[in-house]
Amino acid sequence: MPAGWKEKLRWRGFDKAKRQVIIGDGAVWIWNMASELFPNAIQIIDLYHAKGTISKAAKEIFGVENEIGKQWGKERRDDLEAGRIDEILNKLEPFLGTYEEAESCRKYLVKNRECLRYPLFRRMGLCTSSGIVESGC
Repeated sequence: MPAGWKEKLRWRGFDKAKRQVIIGDGAVWIWNMASELFPNAIQIIDLYHAKGTISKAAKEIFGVENEIGKQWGKERRDDLEAGRIDEILNKLEPFLGTYEEAESCRKYLVKNRECLRYPLFRRMGLCTSSGIVESGC
């Protein structure tokens, strides 16, 4: 963990919060640190980053300016927001083994499924984007 982070979080009262939430981009070091320091915190992958993973797959599969690809990507991003991870995985299936980004996206979704429960997080009143946090830094 970067020097001083633990103290800064405690100084701000994070360790005493009734509900702790960690929002990150999916980088392994973030979740390792979060699990070590705040094992009871809810972990959320920033929605923008998760959507970006889907967009990368769509662009590789269909091409950057392909209208079918744009529509496919939009539908998968909508699936993500609605919590339909299995639907995205099913739609990626035909492209696995042919497109590296499709496989990368599949692995990302499977590995991070618990951090991608956006409908639940919204019902809990939680922010699903790190933008608001980053803008306050």
